[in-house]
Amino acid sequence: MQRKDIPKIKKMFIENFINSFGNISVACEKTGISRNVFYEWQKKDKKFAEEVEKAKELAREKGIDFAENKLMALINEKHFGAIVFYLCNVGKIKGWSSIQRVDISGKVEIPKPIIIEPAKFEKEGKDEQQ
Repeated sequence: MQRKDIPKIKKMFIENFINSFGNISVACEKTGISRNVFYEWQKKDKKFAEEVEKAKELAREKGIDFAENKLMALINEKHFGAIVFYLCNVGKIKGWSSIQRVDISGKVEIPKPIIIEPAKFEKEGKDEQQ
């Protein structure tokens, strides 16, 4: 890699980084550089490091858009799990939830246990048999 090509390669890395949803290894591989080179650039070139930070947010947004599109495709195919996932996460405003909540108010009384004395029970049983 020639010194004059480095700015172009850094720009290509940023594009690959965004398109790989922020995966450094994939972006490095597509750009044709090692992870060590990436970390070296990030350490020594403050402008490049700032561009990577900005690209992280774009990569996250692109990844979320991608996942949402895949989720909608599954919902369109009537995939039950995708439908439930969507409703439990997006449908909360209409009462959907994956967690059941039970509201208990008031006083809870626990009845006293009934204690039967074995000796007394046996005597009563014999009296009744006679």
